[in-house]
Amino acid sequence: MNHHREHSANATTWRWTIAALVILAPGACLGAFLLGQQGRAKEFADAVAQAEAAHAATAEAQELLAGAIDSVATAEALVAAMRGEVAAAPTQVETANSTAAVGAKGSDDALAAARADTERAVSAERARTDSALSVVEFIRHSLRASDAPATLKQDTTVVQALEGARAELAGGAHDANPALKAELLATIGTLLMANGRPNEAAPMLAQALIIERSLRPQQDAQLATAAARSAAALCAIGRSTEAEPLAREALDIARAAAHGNDSDQVVEALAVLGAVERARGRLDDAEKAMREALSMAQRLHPSPHRSVASATANLAELVDSRGRWSEAAPLHQAALDMRRTLFVGDHADTADSLNGTVGALQSLGRQAEAEPLAQEALDMQRRIHPVANLNVAIALNNFASIERSLGKDREAEPLFAEALLIRQRILKGDDPSIAQGFKSLAWTKHALKLDAQAHALLQRALEMNQRLFPGDSLAVASALTDLAWIQLDIGDTEGALRNAAAADAMLARLQPSGSTTRAVAMAMHARALMKSGKTAEARALVDQAAAMALSLEGANASHAATVLRIKAEIIPESASNGSPAPSPPVAPGPTNTTGNTSG
Repeated sequence: MNHHREHSANATTWRWTIAALVILAPGACLGAFLLGQQGRAKEFADAVAQAEAAHAATAEAQELLAGAIDSVATAEALVAAMRGEVAAAPTQVETANSTAAVGAKGSDDALAAARADTERAVSAERARTDSALSVVEFIRHSLRASDAPATLKQDTTVVQALEGARAELAGGAHDANPALKAELLATIGTLLMANGRPNEAAPMLAQALIIERSLRPQQDAQLATAAARSAAALCAIGRSTEAEPLAREALDIARAAAHGNDSDQVVEALAVLGAVERARGRLDDAEKAMREALSMAQRLHPSPHRSVASATANLAELVDSRGRWSEAAPLHQAALDMRRTLFVGDHADTADSLNGTVGALQSLGRQAEAEPLAQEALDMQRRIHPVANLNVAIALNNFASIERSLGKDREAEPLFAEALLIRQRILKGDDPSIAQGFKSLAWTKHALKLDAQAHALLQRALEMNQRLFPGDSLAVASALTDLAWIQLDIGDTEGALRNAAAADAMLARLQPSGSTTRAVAMAMHARALMKSGKTAEARALVDQAAAMALSLEGANASHAATVLRIKAEIIPESASNGSPAPSPPVAPGPTNTTGNTSG
């Protein structure tokens, strides 16, 4: 899924704000210097902290200014073009009138029809211009309301302005102009999605769709776009069942509006349908939609083009998730190369492609190649988002995962910890990515022989997953297996056997035909049985686990290798060349999404 930020702001207001901060920061530094000279250590430290906060705020404001100027310039250029079209309209009317008069040879009816058609076109252009101006001014108004210099803090962002705009719309703003309200709802919802806020975006995009349905004919391309974006938001918050009919409707409308030809609306609808199919577990159908989207984007636009890069990245992520890493790696690299060409310097899309390339390389065992790219992605995200957000957390987690796979556990530990803290600060409460963060940090603690801390973290991960996914789920089964492993290592054999057996039984219900995840859980159950003195049961169960794992993947693949190590521990005569002791699961590999999953 690709993340980017768009800012629309009053450039004059932001320039004033930045000027004030630039003046403030040197003043704080001077104060720190004078206090230090007088030997007042505490005051010196406080003043230094103020200076650092001021500089951080300056960096955030500068980032917002850059995005704001770009977005306002784009919007104002669009409005200027619209004004030019409207200004030229009277001439077009006269030309049409003259043509109609000659062609109709004095027919009053033909002349009236020509005038009516032209005047309707002029009216539509004026409406487009008024709508664009209103959207720009409304967003500017929200930004001005949220960035008063007296209350500006380091964490002031465009998202706060969007929240203000959302509240204003909810209070009835622009109810008298439904077309404008729909456009505002769609604009703000899209920006919230880009800022990783799908829960807030989904109801706004749904409301925009309702209004668009009342205003537009069924085969209107804009209606297809509204339906696709509403479906994407629902999918992003785990409501893929509701998203599916909307995604299919969007594609049907887009195809009808394009009269069977290629169009950007069809590409977008295919991409959304592919994401929904993926979330529903229909990976073949998802891949078919994503490949069609890529082919159409390539026919519509010469490469490099942003639409082609996005379609390539989407397909790469899907192929990656299906374990076809040799195929995924060049797709990720192609998307990265296009984005480096399209976007000079730092860009969120480039950072996403860096993450994707890192993940594919790590899955192929090429960690040394992945490490500098993971570091680059993290550095880029920190520059793009001086106030850390979920994109920074993802990059931290990805780099930490690479460091762990290279045996650099001490370097990985603070990275995992920072990623977890960012997620807890932003997401608040229970979230699958927080539960996964507990697990990632726990296994790093375990590698550093901090088993008591690891056990506490894995216990929290299990409890959170049980709240998130009541009943049977892959997430709960995985958390039970992980906790059982640590419990064996700290001598809690009874607890380990209880949790391992529960995980094994749950996966048998969820995956009766077998899976590599289930094979690992069976092996873990066997290990707990052996530690409890039930050797015969352990041997029988680990044999089944090994047969299942090897039937699904090669002996050198990660899950099968884990199962075979456990088998060598339980049945030493099965080991070849002195297989090492079983190793616990490693932290999950890099990802470039924040989507909620249950496994």
